[in-house]
Amino acid sequence: MGGDPQRLSSTFGPRLQVGREMAYDFHRGIDIPAPEGTSVLAIADGVVTRAGDDAGYSDTMVQVEHCGDDGCRWSNYLHLAEACVEVGDEVDAGDVVGLSGIAESGDEQLHFEIREGRSTQGYAVHPLRVLPGLQWAPPTVSIVAVDEEASGGAAVEVEVGTIGVDPALVRVEVVTRDRGTDATLGERVFDTEAWNREYTLEEDPGLIDTPEIDGIRVEPAPFTHGSVAYGLRVRFSGLGAVSAGREMGVTVKAVDAYGVVSEASLP
Repeated sequence: MGGDPQRLSSTFGPRLQVGREMAYDFHRGIDIPAPEGTSVLAIADGVVTRAGDDAGYSDTMVQVEHCGDDGCRWSNYLHLAEACVEVGDEVDAGDVVGLSGIAESGDEQLHFEIREGRSTQGYAVHPLRVLPGLQWAPPTVSIVAVDEEASGGAAVEVEVGTIGVDPALVRVEVVTRDRGTDATLGERVFDTEAWNREYTLEEDPGLIDTPEIDGIRVEPAPFTHGSVAYGLRVRFSGLGAVSAGREMGVTVKAVDAYGVVSEASLP
């Protein structure tokens, strides 16, 4: 498999924690490898709203609020060795806000988040929506299996991902249809940002860190700095059934943080 080695060690969404015996969780940012003490720069003009040791976080961090005509977003910089700003400071894009440190896993890296609409973790979105200058290519998508006899309606298993670029996948859509009439039989969506919003705000805070919720099962492949590909297998259940003697068609779309769509269909 071709592609350049990956520069990120984790992306937004479902992951297997390579440094923690492949434990599954939902990751609300991206991890960028950097030697301890590397300068961390503000991504845009803003005002510092959190800095240093914060009760809501496990290590030193900085949060900057960026507001404009289209509303407010917040950038979070975590696993810092040192915060170089204080709450209330105004910063310009490119100002040093901290020095990178070491994560709980022992890796030297920066954890970076973007939150839109509110500053809390339920409003985290894929940081590659706003982070400039990263490698890009359309997502890959393929249909692995279709089980028309599955209990509760057809089940469709798909593989999506990226090869040799920064993984920016945010959404996978599946539609089944009756090939004879073209009528839609079922539709399911796995949207990483909506998934975070819905299940982070649930009463059960651990729900989002389970790989199967409401008939959608997510299986990320191992991925870290140096990987040449990012992959995610998703199984969607409850996608309807065709009448006897008819055939089912399936269409799958993968959408990235830039709005680019890749598609696969059967037959």
